[in-house]
Amino acid sequence: MVIRGSNDDEAVDFARLTREHGYDVRFIEYMPLDAEQSWERGKVVPAEETRAAVAAVFPLTPVAADGLQLASVFRFTDGVPGSIGFIPSVTQPFCVSCNRMRITSEGQFRVCLFALEERDLRGALRAGADDAELERLVREALWHKWPGHKINHPDFVRPARSMSMIGG
Repeated sequence: MVIRGSNDDEAVDFARLTREHGYDVRFIEYMPLDAEQSWERGKVVPAEETRAAVAAVFPLTPVAADGLQLASVFRFTDGVPGSIGFIPSVTQPFCVSCNRMRITSEGQFRVCLFALEERDLRGALRAGADDAELERLVREALWHKWPGHKINHPDFVRPARSMSMIGG
């Protein structure tokens, strides 16, 4: 996660490490999912800015999307192993194409990192729910999934849980 004034000067160093070891690295924009509730929009470094900083030192070539990735992925133009991906979750939300769901360590089902509601699958399992009942609970939650997280809208409401509590 790239945060302005904290680690935004380290992207090129990560790219260098990627090149040296053939790693696949993903940079994600700073999102309002911090436990301290201290997120500030001014600390968001747009993914495009991070990509430009890396590309200025190590030219990049886009990799064709496979439809499953939320990141825009690039390889090094000179053919060195490894890849760099950029996830613009704040500046270019991808909610329409997001197919991610999560179950927290407490068994709460979430249809979005930013969801304000959760479905209690653990409670249902402990009460003896069978596969059909669990499927019904999951489908019901999915039918109520928002079209987007609204980070860039005035009526955005931050979830109470941090990303580490959600399992993001």
